[in-house]
Amino acid sequence: MGLAAGWGAGILATPYQSERGRFEKIGNVVAVFVSGYAVSKVDRVFDLWLDPARGPLILEATFAQRTLLFLTSFLLATIVTYVGRKYVSFGPGAEQPSDKAATQ
Repeated sequence: MGLAAGWGAGILATPYQSERGRFEKIGNVVAVFVSGYAVSKVDRVFDLWLDPARGPLILEATFAQRTLLFLTSFLLATIVTYVGRKYVSFGPGAEQPSDKAATQ
């Protein structure tokens, strides 16, 4: 799950020129979703994490391991995708990095 989310985040972080318009629209839709539905569910997530009957879920080893695995795979996939799209070009139809990106 972390790899797929990181891959998507890496693509959204480095759109090609032909993708910028579509990504702006997607960004607006995601912002509306996060500000509305997802924020309304935050209290439920905290209730599950801090369940008084079972104890704090955050302190369980399995939860901590899975969370760290998700975050690590998310960050690695984001970095690899970002670098690949920003500085490396594949195939005959791929966009070349701009001169500005090459000098940075």
